[in-house]
Amino acid sequence: MSTAAPARTWATTALRYLPGLLLLLVVGVVGTFAQTGLRSVATAIGTRLPDVEYVLWAIVIGLVIRNTVGVPALFRPGVGTYEFWLKIGIVLLGARFLLGDLAKLGGFSLGLILIDMAVATAVIPAIGHALRSPTPSSACGRGWRWTTPRRPPPPEPRTHRRRRTSRSRSRTPATR
Repeated sequence: MSTAAPARTWATTALRYLPGLLLLLVVGVVGTFAQTGLRSVATAIGTRLPDVEYVLWAIVIGLVIRNTVGVPALFRPGVGTYEFWLKIGIVLLGARFLLGDLAKLGGFSLGLILIDMAVATAVIPAIGHALRSPTPSSACGRGWRWTTPRRPPPPEPRTHRRRRTSRSRSRTPATR
C-alpha cells in the first residue's frame, strides 16, 4: 500500500481551507488596527471614546463583508470555520484574565474556588435530575447527561398505500 494518497488528500484539504483562514486572519488584524486606531484618534483629539475590543471589530467587519460583497466560493471552506476560532479566542481571552486574577488571589482562594466548582458540578446536575429536567444541566445547553433510560420516539405516521385491485395482483413481476 502506498501512503502518498492520504498525504495528498490531507494537503488538498489544507489548501482548500487556506484562503478562507487567511481571510479570517486579515479581518482579525484589521480589527486590531481599528481598535488601536480609534484609541489613537481619541487621544489625539483629547476626548474619551469607548474602547471597542478587536474581536468585536473583527465581527463587525466580517458582517459588513458578508452582507455587502459576499464571500466568494474560494473562501467559504475556511471562513466556515470561524465559529471554532471565535470560541478558541473567547476561551483564551477569558483564560488570560482568569490566570492573572488567580495569581493575585493566592493558594487559599484558589482552593476555595476549586471546591466551589466541584460542588457546583455535582449539585447542579443532581437538582436537574431531581426536577426531571429534560435538558442537560449545563450553561451552554450541552453537556453531561444522567444515564436514565430515554423514552422511545413516537411511532411515525403510517402512509396510505394504494389498494391493490384484483387486476394488479394477477400481473407477474416481469410485466409490472
